This record gives sequence, C-alpha cells and structure tokens, in this order.
Amino acid sequence: MNHDSAPRPSKPRTRSAARIEGEAEEARKRRESGLRRLRALAVGHEAALP
Repeated sequence: MNHDSAPRPSKPRTRSAARIEGEAEEARKRRESGLRRLRALAVGHEAALP
C-alpha cells in the first residue's frame, strides 16, 4: 500500500504559491480601498446635490 500518494495537509507551500497568494491579497486590499474611495466620493456628491 502506497501511503505517499495521499496529499499531506502539512505540505509546505512553494514560493510561487506564496507569491500568488500574496498578490491576490494585495489586489483584494486595493479593490477594497478603491471601493471605499468611490463610496466616499458618491456620498460627497449626493450631499452636494440640490
């Protein structure tokens, strides 16, 4: 019986996987900060409307 075929949950991530996850996290943060900025602008414009 080959026990090595089962994926180990403690398997370390490769550098590329860690980099991809880091880039995804950065993109998510940029998207969220952009949405906050757009909401603030929208609220400001709504307040300026007659």
